[in-house]
Amino acid sequence: MKTLLLFLIPLFVTAQGQQERLLQQGLKASSKGLYDSAEFYYRNASSYYTSQNDRKNFLNVSIYRADNLANWGNYDAAIQIAKMVEEESEQWLGPRNYFQGFAYQAIGNAELKKGNYQQAIDQFWDAELIFIGNETSKPWLAGLYNATGNAMRDNGSYSQAIDYFNRAHNQFQRQGDEINATIAQLNIAGCYVMQEKYDEAVKEFEQGKSFFLEHLGEKHPLFGSLYNNIGAAVFYQAKDYSLALQYYLKSLAIRQKQTGEIHLDVARVYFNVGWTYEMMKKFTESDAYYSKAENILNQIFKNGHPLAAWAYSRHGHLMSRQKKFQEALGMYDLAETQNVRQVRGEKIFLDKVRAIETYKFRATTYYDWYKATKNPAHLKNALKFLIESEKVMGQAGKQRQKEGDRLEIGKISRNIFEMGVEVCYELNRITKDQVYLEEFFYFSESGKAQVLNQAVEESQALKFAGIPDSLIAEDRDNRKLTAEYTQKLLSFDPARQPASDLKDIEDILFFTSASAKMLEQQLEQEYPKYFQLKYQEKNISLKELQQQIPPGEMVMSYIITDSLVFASAITAKDIEVKPVAIKPSQLERMITAMRSGILFQQKEAFTKSSHQLFTLLFPSGIPSDIKSIVIIPDKRLAKIPFETLLETTTPPDADYARMNFIINRVTVSYANSARLYLSRIKFEPSKSVKGLLAVAPVFDDDKTNGINLRTRSWLTATEKVIKNSGQTRGQLFNGNAIAPLPATADEINSLYRLFERNKSASEMILGKLANERKLKNTNLSDFKFIHIATHGFANEESPELSGLLLAQDTTELEEDNVLYMGEIYNMQLKCELVTLSACETGLGKIMEGEGVVGLARALTYAGAQNILVSLWKVNDASTAALMIDFYQALLNESRDSISAALQKAKTNMIASGKYADPYYWSPFVLLGR
Repeated sequence: MKTLLLFLIPLFVTAQGQQERLLQQGLKASSKGLYDSAEFYYRNASSYYTSQNDRKNFLNVSIYRADNLANWGNYDAAIQIAKMVEEESEQWLGPRNYFQGFAYQAIGNAELKKGNYQQAIDQFWDAELIFIGNETSKPWLAGLYNATGNAMRDNGSYSQAIDYFNRAHNQFQRQGDEINATIAQLNIAGCYVMQEKYDEAVKEFEQGKSFFLEHLGEKHPLFGSLYNNIGAAVFYQAKDYSLALQYYLKSLAIRQKQTGEIHLDVARVYFNVGWTYEMMKKFTESDAYYSKAENILNQIFKNGHPLAAWAYSRHGHLMSRQKKFQEALGMYDLAETQNVRQVRGEKIFLDKVRAIETYKFRATTYYDWYKATKNPAHLKNALKFLIESEKVMGQAGKQRQKEGDRLEIGKISRNIFEMGVEVCYELNRITKDQVYLEEFFYFSESGKAQVLNQAVEESQALKFAGIPDSLIAEDRDNRKLTAEYTQKLLSFDPARQPASDLKDIEDILFFTSASAKMLEQQLEQEYPKYFQLKYQEKNISLKELQQQIPPGEMVMSYIITDSLVFASAITAKDIEVKPVAIKPSQLERMITAMRSGILFQQKEAFTKSSHQLFTLLFPSGIPSDIKSIVIIPDKRLAKIPFETLLETTTPPDADYARMNFIINRVTVSYANSARLYLSRIKFEPSKSVKGLLAVAPVFDDDKTNGINLRTRSWLTATEKVIKNSGQTRGQLFNGNAIAPLPATADEINSLYRLFERNKSASEMILGKLANERKLKNTNLSDFKFIHIATHGFANEESPELSGLLLAQDTTELEEDNVLYMGEIYNMQLKCELVTLSACETGLGKIMEGEGVVGLARALTYAGAQNILVSLWKVNDASTAALMIDFYQALLNESRDSISAALQKAKTNMIASGKYADPYYWSPFVLLGR
């Protein structure tokens, strides 16, 4: 876990209309970081205004004084003065006046520095509501947004923090305040470091450094924060610890001169220096600097502080690395006391991310102690603290409004789940107690698709909590706006679009986010059932899962740790867990070799890697009574089609038609998690009145294939042409137009006729009619099956830019005829199956603890129970043949499962010989049953 960066810099302010000498001198001293001098001037100015009975200026200078005291480190005094302003201004101006907004902001600043992040956010939110509704105070919103961004960042909500910093930056620029605009931009760079966007962060830091050198000079106190942040970027990105140390020590010298030794910012730099020495394996120096940080923080914060908790946690980890296990545990005890408040007998953590890390370090120490001594008591203690960490993790996820921030929590927590499965497996091995298999399953399941599961549950809560249609529509509108403008933000092209467009996009996103937050608060307060459904624990037990698995079916669940692949074979009667020792790099090579062997039709590379992976992933083979397998993959395993695994070694010159792919004897389907697998088992067949909606733009004339100029540039960058023997649905362009897909017309016509013969009312949207507006205006919930045959593309860097191409219309102003991932999220589906007969629709960004974030994820949220997607660029003609065969089997068979129909279509293609190569039949995989 990274140490959270701090760029809490006093904003440069101007006392508009305030010419009094004392106030001006106070403002000047405060802006230079001379907080003791500023307090002297503010206090005297306050006395002067009191003697003149000048209420307005007295309250005004009191706000400046409160902020200055908070920056100086006198937090309680700052809060006391701000609360006085809140009370006196209400007596003078009534409730919700703009001075109360300033008071809330000052209280928030002090609470933020005290480490009370959520309290600070709540205070800033109250101030924002006042400022937005008061014309007099609107110019001050920029400073408030910057402060809120700092609180969001320190609380681990980096995406939301960036929204606030962007808003602050734009507003400062409109006010002509380039210094504060630059500070806001540097705060964004701090968030980029936490999101591992290091190149972007370093670029922003260097630009900020050049700007400040030109306008302020290197002796300015701002460089204390700047050098600390540059040091952190170097620390995380380049692992250049010597260079990071140089920046930290430069920051330290500035900090000490500005504030003296006993200050939060000095302690922060000491901590960073200690961590750097730890990574350099200079443990004596690391110990000394951690101790310096702890001593300062203990003097300032008598009741604890999250930074102190983090310092003690890392200090304990340092002790553990030196096998001083008992000393390490003592440090963790101190860390917890620094981060906890007891409220009515309940532990309330100031910083839940820090609490997660402290528990994780405790568990790691006990686990390492067990490895050194083989004492089972240490292993049980490791499990105890892993469970505590997971509980806090759930609380932390609920606090985050934006999905991006929830995904960040998943990244933090992933190694907790990995350690959990290792510890539980070992406990089961040495005690033979089945309860540890339950715990093993719990950690394995918790490490998969947590955010997706939560999103689906929130969606269900909206439907079944008795919420009025008007509020549900409001929620839907917010989500649509967010999806639309997120896509515009990510695809913004500064070479073709003015900077003012970017600011407008960011403004709309910001206010939509605020609107969504207010609506969420309203729903949770006014509809208790919504709150209950949204937050109730949904984890399933191993026993619950086994009770639902039908005879002849086996669930294969995987979890990958630093040195092991755990393969869990779960049936209705049994569970067998097999750990296989393998280095991540070796597993990655095997997966890459198999994918490359299929994609580039290299038979020898494919057959070798395919059998190697079968041996690894099915260590006990496939029992003879198993007819159906459901795969719950982990990490990069989500990018291979298990259907192609070979049960035995195969000569490289063998015909594909004679190879023993596992698809020849079992059906294969996939699930993001066991919880989503169960939801599909329990799914009641759709009562929709119509059978099939079939869509294909074809792109065979100049009215449907002329790509919009505004999307062409980044679509071109997305395209990755793969050499093959035929035309693919992933080669986006043919000259200056979208590449035609002639086979999709036959595919759609054949499917339409097939459903009509089956007396299932269907609808076909073909050619130029298959555009975005038509699809969005169609009532998709009327159909049991939705089939879209077109070009698809996956953007693994920004999954929100993954999508499907629809028929183009250069005269269309509102729709760009690209159906993006965010837009799919907002579809209202009740169908049994969505088929994306396109390229790469099963790909996306692999997120730690979450899995693949892409189009299939969006369809799951939208309500599709089963989803057929592709893992690479697919051949046009073979895809059409596979789809026609698949639906024919689906309609003509007993309808036991969709996976059985897909199995029949694939095995027919293998047996036919023409398309027996797995390149043709294996890319399409079924999320479902």
